[in-house]
Amino acid sequence: MKKIWFIDEGLDRMGGVERILNTLANSLVGKYDVEAISLLKSNEKPYFDFNPKIKINYLYNKSNLISKRYKNNKVIYYFFRLLEKTHEYLSIKIKAFLYSKMVSKNDIVIYGRVETALEFLPYIKETKKTIVREAIHLEYHKDKSKIKKYFPSKVDTFIISSEENKTSYKKFFGSDYNKLNIVKIYNPLTIIPKVVNNLDSKDVISIGRYDTHKGYDYLIRAFKTVHQKHSDWHLKIIGDGYYKDKMQSLINELNLSDTVFLVPPTKDVVGELNNSAIYVMASRFEGYANALVEAMSCGVPCISYNWLMGVEEIIKNNENGIIVPLTDRYRYFKTLDIIEEDVINLAEAINKLIADKKLRAKFAKAAPNITESRDKEKIIKKWLELIER
Repeated sequence: MKKIWFIDEGLDRMGGVERILNTLANSLVGKYDVEAISLLKSNEKPYFDFNPKIKINYLYNKSNLISKRYKNNKVIYYFFRLLEKTHEYLSIKIKAFLYSKMVSKNDIVIYGRVETALEFLPYIKETKKTIVREAIHLEYHKDKSKIKKYFPSKVDTFIISSEENKTSYKKFFGSDYNKLNIVKIYNPLTIIPKVVNNLDSKDVISIGRYDTHKGYDYLIRAFKTVHQKHSDWHLKIIGDGYYKDKMQSLINELNLSDTVFLVPPTKDVVGELNNSAIYVMASRFEGYANALVEAMSCGVPCISYNWLMGVEEIIKNNENGIIVPLTDRYRYFKTLDIIEEDVINLAEAINKLIADKKLRAKFAKAAPNITESRDKEKIIKKWLELIER
């Protein structure tokens, strides 16, 4: 049986990249000998269920770090964090080298992210096929020289998810562009959507990891303005992550503790969406925005900034949702500055949709059409064609 490797940063986490790799890996069991490598182990078990036949190898376990015990003592905390980061760096480098030797020239390797691919590509000499999936976009990567060095010679297929991203890479690779098979494939819709159109709900929702790049600082500030006009509406942000304490502090600072709620992750994403009237994505950047696509598939009227890159392939402005243009999307991507105009514009878009029930109904009717281009079986078929070509 042919072997296929799935390699990513953290296969046990909740997220869009993890979900797509989980879906693909489970779909290929039986046809291939499937094995996975995860750079990091952050949880006791994966958030998404993997077929028991899939072996997952973790290069570094960060689920039980000593530094976590000393959060209240900064000196001791940073001392242990320095040791842990050094250990993490060395473990990944050494084990990536060792695991690379296990990959044969007859194997197929699929990387979930560019950064993960760059950990292994210098060491793997030859494969039957190497596929790299772009999880973010070109502007995000700090060391672009390695991409230019290894991709044209070692990557067979590079998968991106928007025309904007494809154009940026075409310019970046220049004359080497034709050496790569760059293909646009959307992520498959991995939920079973249920369209309820709960237009009488007074909940605004956002779903995603609690991270600075999700723009929750802007969303919470925008909801302060929304609350002043629509005090009976609430905001629920579903997720978890390192940014939680700062988000809660901002909520408390703005006196929104009875209006904005941080809700733990749930596998019943559809249920949460069906109980909501509006979905908002205030991200600084996204690779694909699975959560936004899922919200639209359930008929939830959506609002999003025009983050880097590709929101225009999900929302058609004023047809099936609202795109809020940023004053400077590259500045928003690169900094944590608060640009008041962008906060105000987001608040105005939310207020507009709250006030106009007919507009919400229009978006709720049009949004689910997105499922046609994100059909799971169609997407998996495209992947299989690439793998087996």
